[in-house]
Amino acid sequence: MAAGKKKKNLITLLGMTAVLALLVVSYLAASSWKKNEEENGETEEPDIVLLSLPKEEIASIEVKSKEFPFTILAGESGWEFAGDAEFDVSAGTADAMKEKLAQFTAETAVLADAEDLAEYGLEEPEFTVTATLKDGSSRAVRLGDPAGAGAGYYACTDGSRDVYVVSEEVRGAFAGGQDALLEKAAVPEFTAEKATGLKLSGDAFPPFTVAKNTGEQAELMGIYQYSLLLTGVYPVPVTVDFTAFSELMKKYVGMSLGELVSYHEQDKQQYGLDRPETALTVTYTDAESSEVREFTVHFGGMNETQTHRYVCLEGSGQTFMMEQEKAEELLAADTFALVDRYTQMVNITLIGGMNIAYGDTVRRVDITHNSETGETGQEVVTDYITVDGKSLNEDEDDEFRTLYQEIIALKLTRELTEEDVIGEEPVLVLEFLDKDGAGVLRSVRYLKLEGSGQELAVEVDGVCLFAADGAAVEELAGLLKDYRP
Repeated sequence: MAAGKKKKNLITLLGMTAVLALLVVSYLAASSWKKNEEENGETEEPDIVLLSLPKEEIASIEVKSKEFPFTILAGESGWEFAGDAEFDVSAGTADAMKEKLAQFTAETAVLADAEDLAEYGLEEPEFTVTATLKDGSSRAVRLGDPAGAGAGYYACTDGSRDVYVVSEEVRGAFAGGQDALLEKAAVPEFTAEKATGLKLSGDAFPPFTVAKNTGEQAELMGIYQYSLLLTGVYPVPVTVDFTAFSELMKKYVGMSLGELVSYHEQDKQQYGLDRPETALTVTYTDAESSEVREFTVHFGGMNETQTHRYVCLEGSGQTFMMEQEKAEELLAADTFALVDRYTQMVNITLIGGMNIAYGDTVRRVDITHNSETGETGQEVVTDYITVDGKSLNEDEDDEFRTLYQEIIALKLTRELTEEDVIGEEPVLVLEFLDKDGAGVLRSVRYLKLEGSGQELAVEVDGVCLFAADGAAVEELAGLLKDYRP
């Protein structure tokens, strides 16, 4: 009897298990079917339209809230902030509000003719949004409490007690406050490779200017589009290394002005920005229009804790507070890092020859560039090189060009200081002549530094600013002495 009962219980258990398995399979199949329907848009319920207004007829939007009540007006030239002409309304934020009001939708209906709107935060709502049309008529909606974590917010139209739930996105269009509504001044977008100039003025940091060479100095590589000059730091303009300049400009790309303090022009005085002494100007080529543009950031006083500095963008009434550490990073540029280290990088196609002197020896190189029209109609230039009166054949021409690469490869190592004592006798003199062979395009003399056996002063066109590695110069002098075509 007991065995039979156990067998019967086992049969019952197996039957229940089979039924449970069938239910699970049915549930999964139904879920899959429902999911497919939703993906195909077959069962998705449409949003409930609470307001439908002609978008272009909306003349003003009023948002009543405890934190930041405001009214914006749709003017002919854009959105305006009622009662404050200096408030620059964000067109994107205002347009998003208008879009939501033109077709104000709810996701679900909660309750029709609710007895107590306070239960939903709609008796004294956090936000009441009113759209007024050009004909003077208006419609309003109320936005109340959260309907649950991630479930949206309760809402109703003004004058109705029907409660709905709107999405967080709908409420968010009106809940950003001043921070979202104000169009903040911002540094224009550009890339470091498109930067063409940098200028710092003021007394707190050494002023300087990096700008395109427009003929102030001979461009000895023949590539004016990349030719930049550094002025204001040394007695004469100095050629800038374009790669080093692009690297420096990376810290100015996407430069943040910091936290907004005020958007009123008259407030600049209290922040030291009514007559700022320090200004940073960036010049760049706009990627879309290819136009050369610039912007200037002015730096004013410090805050009470001396941790931030007040700044503003030229042309804007807004004042921001930038971290002092960031401000110093932008203002304290390493100008020597920008200097082109190859001070005698002269394109051989631009010269008519060289005078080379070491010790008591003076040598002469003459280069003639003959231009002819080739079979395809293109200009063909043939160079004829003569060294110490001897015309070079093809192999000797290649040998000289290899030596010329060594000549122009000498590099600067550092800036000279007031403690450096420069000797008068040159170790090596290089004069690069113009195509006529008479005028000097670039003169470079390497002079001894008293007390230093490892470095030489570099005099370029009569001005000593930098030092070079003495061993590298001596090595080149040795190559020149041994060179006999």
